[in-house]
Amino acid sequence: MQTHLSSLQNDHPFALEVRDVDQDPDWIEKFDDKVPVLFLGDHEICRYFLDLVKVKDVFLKKYT
Repeated sequence: MQTHLSSLQNDHPFALEVRDVDQDPDWIEKFDDKVPVLFLGDHEICRYFLDLVKVKDVFLKKYT
């Protein structure tokens, strides 16, 4: 997911923050094996696989 997101940064500049779920007990409880997961702020965009259609839709709504 991270590699695909990085490729989107050419057309849509954004900062990507990668977090290790295993480093926080609250995250382990919340996500456990439900990773990778992608958020924009507090809004979950997708989980397990990158949904490019959904990501682009969120970018268009947020930044246009």
